[in-house]
Amino acid sequence: TAPQKPLLASPALATAPAAALSAPLAGHGAGVEPCSLLVLAITALVEREMSQPLSQPPLVCRTAGCSHCLVPPSRAATTISFHLPLERFVGAAVQRLAAARGGEEELAKVARAFSSEGLRHEGACGAEAEAAWLAAAEACPERAGLSAAGEAPRTAWWRRSAAEALLDGPLQLAAAAAAVEGNLWVRNGTAPRQQVHNYASTSPPLCRLMADPDRLPGQLGADLWACEAG
Repeated sequence: TAPQKPLLASPALATAPAAALSAPLAGHGAGVEPCSLLVLAITALVEREMSQPLSQPPLVCRTAGCSHCLVPPSRAATTISFHLPLERFVGAAVQRLAAARGGEEELAKVARAFSSEGLRHEGACGAEAEAAWLAAAEACPERAGLSAAGEAPRTAWWRRSAAEALLDGPLQLAAAAAAVEGNLWVRNGTAPRQQVHNYASTSPPLCRLMADPDRLPGQLGADLWACEAG
């Protein structure tokens, strides 16, 4: 099988999820290790968020302890979907690896495959976005930056870690489900509540196809976050 390191640096990973999803998780027929498939899927998650044009800076959010984090512009949207196919592929791969013999070692390989620096995305920044990029660079200098004034056009860059990409989707969806259950969407009729019911339903057990697989990438993201912090 191909070494793991090139998987993280390949510029073609933005088009790779379809091939990864069509490959068998067991990997015996295609000669693909499930560990490599999981690395490929996680990297595709990171690159999906970083495919946004740099004219749309990441949103600066304040977290507990007065620290800051950067949220991709696609995650700052108000629309919520209960369908996260790539995240659920990661969840299914984690589930099968954890149940397989030697799965803990394979998951440890996945954790070691990602550096704390994450992947870097850079390019030309338009004048209309300079103020937002300066705010992002000031709040998170280790995650974002802007080239010196006087350059035309100025170059912006930011980093995205695997832990952030794994956590964002499941946590955003969990927050949306909690808001619906907290009666914050009552003016939208019964449709949101029905969606949340189907998402987390245990009878019939639709949660096995939706809510449960979403928790696994969140747990893996939390583990990677702890490794990055340590």
